[in-house]
Amino acid sequence: MPSNFATMKVILGSFVASIKS
Repeated sequence: MPSNFATMKVILGSFVASIKS
């Protein structure tokens, strides 16, 4: 579970960064 959450957080962060760029 923690690993899955971490992966989701990384993907979400990358997605948000892409939009903010």
